[in-house]
Amino acid sequence: MTQVEISQRAQEVLSKYTNKTLDKHDLHLVSDKFLGADLYFYLDEECNFQEFAVKLDESHSDAKKHSLLCAALELVSKVGIAHLFKVSFRETESYLRDENHLPAWEDITASRKWFNEAIEELISGLLNALLMKQGALLLDWDELNLMEKIEAVEKCLEKIRPVYKKILTTQLELVTLEEDEIIISGGEDFLSHKYFEVLMTRIVEYLQFSLCSTKIKLVAQ
Repeated sequence: MTQVEISQRAQEVLSKYTNKTLDKHDLHLVSDKFLGADLYFYLDEECNFQEFAVKLDESHSDAKKHSLLCAALELVSKVGIAHLFKVSFRETESYLRDENHLPAWEDITASRKWFNEAIEELISGLLNALLMKQGALLLDWDELNLMEKIEAVEKCLEKIRPVYKKILTTQLELVTLEEDEIIISGGEDFLSHKYFEVLMTRIVEYLQFSLCSTKIKLVAQ
């Protein structure tokens, strides 16, 4: 594959971020889903992408898919971090067009499935990093009585809420605790969220890490 197979706009976006280096960064994400790309971010206080750069493994680089990834990140950087949970393949592909009536390249729809999976992986990695930055209680779940467990979960939710308020219009609340099962409410906005499974996975894994127990289960209502 040569660069002439993709639009001029796609080439420009790809070059802009893959040839860029950051003086400092506070978030570094890697995943097989990124196809050899390392993502570096410098975030502002609201966790928006103030700057970002993409470092490619040249032996595995894919100009088509990596230009889509760079374009999606540029769109999010322009609109704000909440747009990461809304950015679509269609919006990103249109952003890379040289002419409105022509696709950025002929077989671009073949990258749709990969794009959606890469964005989901990016969201998962970002949430994990932001939650870890909130700190962890590191309490022994099995050594706590019921009241101590409730108090510990509430403290964990206090750390989770500032991260999730960037995504949700409603607030996560503890409903009840039944042995190792934690039941929370987040409203319809949470339950119907496009990335509900990712949001839930990140919460339960944070709780399990913070409370030192893989027995913890999470239920949303």
